Amino acid sequence: MFDKDDFPAADFDAMERKCAELSDGSRTFHALWSNPCFELWPLLHLRYTTAPMTAAECQRALAQAMSKDLGVEYRKNLGGLFDLVDENRAEAIARAARLGGHHDSLGNVMPSDRNPATRVGDIFEELGPYLG
Repeated sequence: MFDKDDFPAADFDAMERKCAELSDGSRTFHALWSNPCFELWPLLHLRYTTAPMTAAECQRALAQAMSKDLGVEYRKNLGGLFDLVDENRAEAIARAARLGGHHDSLGNVMPSDRNPATRVGDIFEELGPYLG
């Protein structure tokens, strides 16, 4: 898992290509990225947005949503974050897919062009049944 943050677009995009190159049929590597930052994934548990944003703006949006919806003050590396939002996992997965469709309709192909977007939810398609 990795996020865009301040990495150059070419480096960010190269990770997805590298995962595809390393996948050889017997094993598959998945690029679980978030653009602009990892906080987009928990934000999608609470809100849907297509508005491009910086990492700081995404963190502020998550903080506002958590305060309003959960009465919790968000801070970076908040322990128990996923326990707080996990009941909305199915909505987050659907919202992430919807964002993917949004970017497809705009012709945004490269991960660096897909702001906001995330592939973090992909792991739950594999692990979801084991998580309950």
